[in-house]
Amino acid sequence: MKARLLSATACGLAALLLFPAAAFAGSTWSTYHGDNSRSGADSSEAGLSPIKQAWTSALDGSAVYGQPVVADGRVFVGTEDDDVYALDAHDGRVLWHATLGAPLRNVGANAGCGDIDPLGITSAPVVDTATGTVFVVGEISNGGGPPIQHRLVGFNLWTGQRTIAVDADPVLPAGENPIHLQQRAALAVGNGRVYVGYGGLDGDCGGYHGWVVAVDETGSRPAVQFDATPSQSGGAVWGGGGGPSIGSTGDVFVTTGNPNSGTSADSPWAEAVVKLAPQLGTPLASFQDPVASGDQDLSTGDALLLPGGNLFTVGKTDVGYLLHQSDLSRVHAISGTVCGSDPDGGATYDAADNSVYVPCRGGGIQQVNLATFATGWHHGDVNGSPILVGGHLWAAHYGSNLIEELDPATGAVEQSVTTASGLPTFATPSAALGLLLIGTDSGIEAFDGPSGPPAPAPPAPPPTSGYRLIASDGGVFSFGTDHFYGSLGGIRLAAPIVGAASTPGGGGYWLVASDGGVFAFGDARFYGSTGGHPLAQPVVGMAAAPDGKGYWLVARDGGVFAYGSARFHGSTGGVRLNAPVTAMAADRTTGGYWLFGSDGGVFAFGAPFYGSTGGVRLAAPVTSAAAAASGRGYYMVARDGGVFDYGPGSTFHGSAGGVQLVAPIVGAAVDPVTGGYWLTGSDGGVFGFDAPFEGSTGGIALVRPIVAITGP
Repeated sequence: MKARLLSATACGLAALLLFPAAAFAGSTWSTYHGDNSRSGADSSEAGLSPIKQAWTSALDGSAVYGQPVVADGRVFVGTEDDDVYALDAHDGRVLWHATLGAPLRNVGANAGCGDIDPLGITSAPVVDTATGTVFVVGEISNGGGPPIQHRLVGFNLWTGQRTIAVDADPVLPAGENPIHLQQRAALAVGNGRVYVGYGGLDGDCGGYHGWVVAVDETGSRPAVQFDATPSQSGGAVWGGGGGPSIGSTGDVFVTTGNPNSGTSADSPWAEAVVKLAPQLGTPLASFQDPVASGDQDLSTGDALLLPGGNLFTVGKTDVGYLLHQSDLSRVHAISGTVCGSDPDGGATYDAADNSVYVPCRGGGIQQVNLATFATGWHHGDVNGSPILVGGHLWAAHYGSNLIEELDPATGAVEQSVTTASGLPTFATPSAALGLLLIGTDSGIEAFDGPSGPPAPAPPAPPPTSGYRLIASDGGVFSFGTDHFYGSLGGIRLAAPIVGAASTPGGGGYWLVASDGGVFAFGDARFYGSTGGHPLAQPVVGMAAAPDGKGYWLVARDGGVFAYGSARFHGSTGGVRLNAPVTAMAADRTTGGYWLFGSDGGVFAFGAPFYGSTGGVRLAAPVTSAAAAASGRGYYMVARDGGVFDYGPGSTFHGSAGGVQLVAPIVGAAVDPVTGGYWLTGSDGGVFGFDAPFEGSTGGIALVRPIVAITGP
């Protein structure tokens, strides 16, 4: 034993960080219209005159309806075939590609209506630049037919590794079917959640409601939802391809469509702008279009958040509204005719002249001057949502292949260009890295200006580490590079979870209950369990076989159960012990394992014995253990955070011994990158010793206590 119970400087406990989407920067276009205000404006980008085609990519040959998003030199798109692509912004080369599943086909026959076939990923993706994750939602079918599911999937933006894959459908009223929902609205990310809007299919077949579902980015909190028409139906949240807006305090703003039953008076959140708290639920405020009736959606566009605390919106009544963000009270109604046809898609704001520019489905862009509360010019042969790049407006004509540049002061067309393929409904370009990007009926096309294409995408950053905290109810909390693949939170268990282990590559994990029941997630496979079998003593932990194709379970009396490739080397079952076994660790070099008693006694089976505290009086019992990163050693950790290291491969990096803790230490994991280790308390507080602190649940109210931590 080299060291015992020494106090050390550790990373302090911190609450789980709730990352908002990063502020819009010139080299990124991380979300629909560039930022969570949905401004559509980027003054940092250079002009694109004269414009020319830079590259095209057919991808899987299906349509790209969502606006492309850009981060770290990479362009991200989703297709109606449920494929996700990361492309090099330099030349369109595919950097990685993933498939969510099979899209719904024969949509009209299977759903009863609809105008997109196949129906896969329709909305604009979103990138959380703080976590390096791109999120998409796809409609996934059973081989092309019902039943269907809308699934949120997150990918590491550099490698394409999945970070989360969870159901994003709302909890529907009895008798309703998600096949009648269309996830058209662009995704939004903020408050540690991804916000997903739903409306109906073209034709409004089946019973549906307008929904917003908020899914935790790591899967560590249950999804929450908002229903726009709880007592009726309809109230679609679709936005002409636009998405929920998120204010500076985290509040969420959406626009809604008309109710399909009853009247607007029966559904005060239909044909309305609605302000929601980050956790959704009952609206904080709402404004219902007073002149809307019938199919006069206010949700043809989104809520454009303006500097100074106001917002702008306009729907099929062609009346624009300037509202206070605080309570959605009216500042002014822009009378006269805005567009004269449906204003489909998000408007764009130009701070230079305090004007918004509204796309008109019947043709042209409509200027609305917010200083005079009056409509201005209405010009152009385009009908898609515009963006403002380098002081110039750019918009497309969906249904054809035209893109135009307009002067925001006069509406004069300054130049135009055509795409090689047709443009899907509500197509709108994005701009970053000197490129103008747009999804087409068969892929994506990029245009550049006089500066030419950007440099090749930079390489992925060097790998970092992460960990998962496991609660006794099976809740899983993922931090850093360790991703969430599922949990048992909210599921009734026969026995509490007491331990966990990760697969060697970190792409999956197992949870084990005290009755020996085993639950597998990600790339972890189920090889067997003692669930349902009578045990002499309860199971207290587990360890993964070195090849990831098996595992061991250990009971309180030292009984060992081996499954898959994990070989049985012996146990203390039936042996009288001085103290119960509390932990287990695998020796990756020999394929054996160690068992650890609460008194610090160590029992080696098929693995070398390096030492123990058996017979030494401890200040607190041993509760957990971990093998050294390089093998040839192990660490034992006591309830008070004392750390004991043994073997030539282990190094003492510090401990919490002698530190006053909020909660007892219950788990330990080793960082294979640094060779350091993490300790966790039952409250989810994490101490890192030469291992990076990536977050914790310390200070957050948990449903059940943390019982284990797993590393990569």
